Amino acid sequence: MRRTQKEALLDLFEKRPNYWIPLPVIMMLGIAQYNARIFELRRSGHDIRNKAEVVDGQRHTYFMYIPWKVPSNAIAEGGFALKEQTISPDTTPYTPETPVGQASGLKSEIQKELFI
Repeated sequence: MRRTQKEALLDLFEKRPNYWIPLPVIMMLGIAQYNARIFELRRSGHDIRNKAEVVDGQRHTYFMYIPWKVPSNAIAEGGFALKEQTISPDTTPYTPETPVGQASGLKSEIQKELFI
């Protein structure tokens, strides 16, 4: 069964939570109208943040997925569960010097997932 573009994008975000993912990495998924897919994910309740920076006159866009979890006592008590943030977001911008495991390693990881 083929994944939808929305599912592929969510999979990328879930594998790299709390990290700024550069737009070129998202574009490697081959998603048509990535902004529409991000909008759909946000409407579904996913917390996806974005930022843009201008570096040497060029605009760089990044997206970050913030995962949420349901407090374990909310289910046991049958009460209303509020979203609870699991990890505070990484505010480190992507640069070529960013350590592997953060944004700099994403391009090769995505290439492996897409083409192998």
